[in-house]
Amino acid sequence: MSRATRIEELKKLYYGESGTESNWRSIQQIAQPLGISKPDEGWDEAIPLIAAKELAARTAKVASEKPASARVAIQDTPWRKPRTDLNGNLIPNPFKS
Repeated sequence: MSRATRIEELKKLYYGESGTESNWRSIQQIAQPLGISKPDEGWDEAIPLIAAKELAARTAKVASEKPASARVAIQDTPWRKPRTDLNGNLIPNPFKS
């Protein structure tokens, strides 16, 4: 779910079906476990903060689930290792000048 989609979902939760109600308690219940306190303007101002924190948490979770072998494969690529020719002479790294 994208951040914009989540913001729209939280706005519908806050404003209700009529668009005029304010259901701030539901926003408060979502925000407080994320460490977000009530903004000076009201709980409706916390909606983008909630969406940003949830997106950051999902991104961190996906990054931590990346297998270690993927990180090793990047380091073991041939152009990052010192290479030699058939006689054992070191070939200069073209990426370092």
